[in-house]
Amino acid sequence: MTERKEMSKSIPWVFMFNSASQAFVTTLLGSYLAIFMTNFLGVSLAMMGSIMMVSRIATWAISLVAGALVQKTNTKWGQFRPYALVAPITVAIGNALAFCNIPGLSVTAQGWVSGFGYVLSAGTYIFIMIMRNGFMTVIAGANMEHRMALTSKSAQGAPIGSIFTALITPVIINYLVDRGMNGYFIVTMVYNVLWIIPSLILFFATKEYDTYRPNLAQTDLSSNVNIVQMYADTLKNGQFLALFIAGLITSCGSMAVMGLNAYYYIYSLNDLNLMGIATSISMAVGLVAASIMPQIAKRIGKKNSAIVSSFIACGVNILVALFTHGNFIIKVALTSAASFGSYILMSWGANLYLDAAEYQLNKTGKDTRQFVMSLQSMISQIGQIVAAPIMAMLLGASGFDEATRTMENPLLMVRIIGFLPAATSLIAAVIYAFFYKITDAQAAEYAMLNQKAAEEKRAAAAAAAATQG
Repeated sequence: MTERKEMSKSIPWVFMFNSASQAFVTTLLGSYLAIFMTNFLGVSLAMMGSIMMVSRIATWAISLVAGALVQKTNTKWGQFRPYALVAPITVAIGNALAFCNIPGLSVTAQGWVSGFGYVLSAGTYIFIMIMRNGFMTVIAGANMEHRMALTSKSAQGAPIGSIFTALITPVIINYLVDRGMNGYFIVTMVYNVLWIIPSLILFFATKEYDTYRPNLAQTDLSSNVNIVQMYADTLKNGQFLALFIAGLITSCGSMAVMGLNAYYYIYSLNDLNLMGIATSISMAVGLVAASIMPQIAKRIGKKNSAIVSSFIACGVNILVALFTHGNFIIKVALTSAASFGSYILMSWGANLYLDAAEYQLNKTGKDTRQFVMSLQSMISQIGQIVAAPIMAMLLGASGFDEATRTMENPLLMVRIIGFLPAATSLIAAVIYAFFYKITDAQAAEYAMLNQKAAEEKRAAAAAAAATQG
């Protein structure tokens, strides 16, 4: 039996670099695909909505099985490293299809090609998120400090990439489009290269941690667990359900409101250009918050981080509802405060879900940790599906007329933008406080016991093999 390799000090920085590079994938697909389809390809608004709805449902379906596939992966490159090598290339192909303009295709057909590209990219990206979270179990083991180091550095990397892409992406795209070129596709291909390189670095940097597992059936606690058993055990895990329900409620509210942001700048502030300025300021504040808040998160612990972060979001959004109509400065100030609050929880990354997974492993003796953590990705998938009809309903309540592009009651829209996420954040805080019960000390104990059980099983298998030999 080989000894677990101690985590190198460079590994968290590799994760930070990789996290920053992910903005090259998420920025274009999340922020520019809709406008590419309608403004560049000429796809109708209704058709674009239908394509995106089908694409998001297909991506959600992928998330149902992705965790189980990663849980069962065992190759000569290890369990997670294959996804660091292959998945970024698949994501790059999906991005290229999403923003290409194939000569001879009808507008509708081209729209569906873009939709397929979205599914290929976003669906594969789910595996990448699972891979990154899974690396914690093989790199950090049961060491909670090392787990925190990996997730906090990842949280710091995200705003770096977002600031960079937010500043240069619209400038380059507009420059190329104005000269008759498909600026979206050109930028996508450049970003694909910038995205693949950090993924390759991650692949090689983790070689000594994620290795091939011979005799898997005799040595692994997940070898005899199928996907039906994984779902059955996880749905009985009250700690996971508390996290999932709280996250889902928050996601549905925040994503619906996110879609209303452009309308806020148009109809409350009467200047859409202020949205770009606010986004840049928010990202810069996020970078500062990502550097400061992990220390606070470590002091108060994971559960308290979730509660405090939710209460801050609730309070800030109430102020948004009451005081930001027509006031850009207050809006930016409150958004910045919300950013600091969110990074208290974001610093922990998937650690809460990993704790719930360690709890489940300790109770069942079946290692489904990668599967349990993978279900976190379903939150955003469901949130995106639910957000569209919620946003349409809220716009209708605010008196928005699509034909005249006017809004009868922008003040009501501002109230909704604030009070809806305030309510969902308050509900989440209550769920974290009363239904999630795993303390940091218990999580550490579960992790140590689970690691010991796995080592004992491997030792027993090795002894049996030696006896037979």
